[in-house]
Amino acid sequence: MEGPGRGFEEVRVDATGVQLAKDRFPSNVRAQPEIATWRCNLTGLSQFHNLYFVVYSTKLYVYQPQFPKQALLDRPDLIIDLPVSKPGLTGYINLRSPHDVNNMVVDELGDEEIVVCACDDGDVIAFYTRSIMSAVERRAEIGILPEVDAEAAKPFFLENVGKSSWGLTVHKAHRMIAVSSNTTDITVFVFGLAEREASSDSESSDDHTNSQASKGMAEHPGLQSSFPQHLFSRANNVRVLLTDHEHNIPSISFYNGQTPPEETWLVSTDIGGWIMLWNIETQRLVKKVRTEDGFLGNRLRDPCRGWSVLCLDLDNFRTTNGSLETFGCQNPSKASSRLASGFHAIWDITASVSQVQDSSTLHPSIDHTIAIAEDQVDLFDETDDEEEEDDDEMLDDMEDHDEEMLEADNQGLNEGEALELYLQHDLGLHVGHAAGDAEFFTDEPGPFETVPQNEAFELLLEQLHQSGVVLDRDFQVDDVGALHDLITYAQGARFPRPAHSAVDNGSSTFKLATEPLTTRKASTPHFAILHTTEKNVQLFSDPLSGSSTICRSPMAQQMVPHQGFLRQYKRLNMTQQIPELGLVVVASQTGRVAILRLTQSGGKRAQYAFRVEWLLPFLSQEKRSNRPETPLLGIAVAPIQGMEKASDPDDLEGSSSKSNRRQTWRRFEPQRRYRLMITYFDGTVLSYEIGRSTAAVVVGQSRGRLAL
Repeated sequence: MEGPGRGFEEVRVDATGVQLAKDRFPSNVRAQPEIATWRCNLTGLSQFHNLYFVVYSTKLYVYQPQFPKQALLDRPDLIIDLPVSKPGLTGYINLRSPHDVNNMVVDELGDEEIVVCACDDGDVIAFYTRSIMSAVERRAEIGILPEVDAEAAKPFFLENVGKSSWGLTVHKAHRMIAVSSNTTDITVFVFGLAEREASSDSESSDDHTNSQASKGMAEHPGLQSSFPQHLFSRANNVRVLLTDHEHNIPSISFYNGQTPPEETWLVSTDIGGWIMLWNIETQRLVKKVRTEDGFLGNRLRDPCRGWSVLCLDLDNFRTTNGSLETFGCQNPSKASSRLASGFHAIWDITASVSQVQDSSTLHPSIDHTIAIAEDQVDLFDETDDEEEEDDDEMLDDMEDHDEEMLEADNQGLNEGEALELYLQHDLGLHVGHAAGDAEFFTDEPGPFETVPQNEAFELLLEQLHQSGVVLDRDFQVDDVGALHDLITYAQGARFPRPAHSAVDNGSSTFKLATEPLTTRKASTPHFAILHTTEKNVQLFSDPLSGSSTICRSPMAQQMVPHQGFLRQYKRLNMTQQIPELGLVVVASQTGRVAILRLTQSGGKRAQYAFRVEWLLPFLSQEKRSNRPETPLLGIAVAPIQGMEKASDPDDLEGSSSKSNRRQTWRRFEPQRRYRLMITYFDGTVLSYEIGRSTAAVVVGQSRGRLAL
């Protein structure tokens, strides 16, 4: 689909496939596997193989989508039972299933593509995608049914970070895996760089277990040339611990530029609204700022919580002319924000959202005539105007509240005592420590048959009990999300951290780094940062010090009351880059997805920004009921079949007959086309094809500067 009327040409996005839950999982034939709720992205696509990954609880399901609709067959091609690092680990969200996966990424580590899973018990597990592809092909040849198989593909990496693991990022050139956890620390696993040995059989590392891999991953052709010389001396695996956060950290991102700098830069965000920039070699926190809206205190639905962050290469921004092409609207409003380095411009492009083609801020389930003219429908509005009216009153109470919580910290209260103080102060609840279980009551049935609401309350109550708190009277709650956020608050941001959060489970050979990895003086980083909160998307044109562009509530949509439970999942916690096309995909777990174009204006002063090009599902799809009334399980982006990236170092254009076969698409099209797969809790999958428009698009050809 192309948008003909906005004054600029959007990237072409076509809806290619719809697989509804009732077709994928007929009630009288087979049931959908159990999902884990309250997580981040649980789906992914390989950039090198036709492999689609989806996590159900503690198992990794592997499919091969069918071109062109990207349809998934009835049965997966492989199911991998994720191993545990050691028995007896406890979880954070679901005590009955502590090994559930919280987040998954598919990325490149050196010359290998890997899939990494972060688990609720603190385990982090990584597989080579080529090992998984080999297992799929091997099993297909001999006709093995896709039953659960822990031996088909073994992980090369299995570590534990102490508490529930969330943020994941991989550095290709410097060969690092970073993980954030509810210890409020970030652990960076730095692989040793051994000299390339004579034995380089590509299949020899398929059977690497954690202990084998941690002795030094096998080198691959062409790898050493991508490393700065001063890093060649890294002979051993080490762990770097970054400890300045005081809140849970849902997202982290390495800067993986086309030309990697000698330093390794990492950006992180936490639910306290902080964004931090780190230099991994020096192990130093370089910059630290809060989000543009400011921190509104300790409320259950704080709109400024950080949920996702991405480092963006400036070479991937498209050169534009004028405000309309740069921001998607003619006259974006301008404000200023005071950061450590001074006042900087903030360009607000929220007004452009109403111009996005085939989209609406009213869900089609609402009869427009009734909703607008007769005002007979009580609408659920994701924009939360009614909450913002309470901000001033809440801010008046912030100072006293923070002083009380600080006093609790100074008194050395444990988590249970601090939680008791919080319940009494903020919720007006009397908390006792009598024996027995309290009960939560709700008149509303659960929105999902697979996750009954009463069971969700029961599980969350167990977590309160685990914190040493028992409610001694009936507590009326009708919002699972609010209760879950209470648990997050209680066990996360405001309470004393363990005295020693560095983890050593006895089997790890990643030695904790006690000194900087280099003595070289760090240079100034040059990349952009995309940051999301529960509602907003903001792009910093320079790492936390330059001007920024913000779009407020781009996914907001008015719905009828029975859809209001989706508000519990209101968080922009899924992001994917398509560097080759200069695009970023951002998703809200309420079920909507935005496609953003990265832009840089022409002129003497650079303005790196973005514009909102599409909102998915299209309004036309919503009218056909293609979008289910369930939250989002995950988003996944990769080249379409036949346009995958080269999987071998020597598999470059013109270097072999194999490469020539894989690169034949270049004879007909100037750039790859990509597929986007959006998967919902109920199993519905919506697929799209994203490709270049008919006109040539130049990404990063020139870096003009615009005086605005």
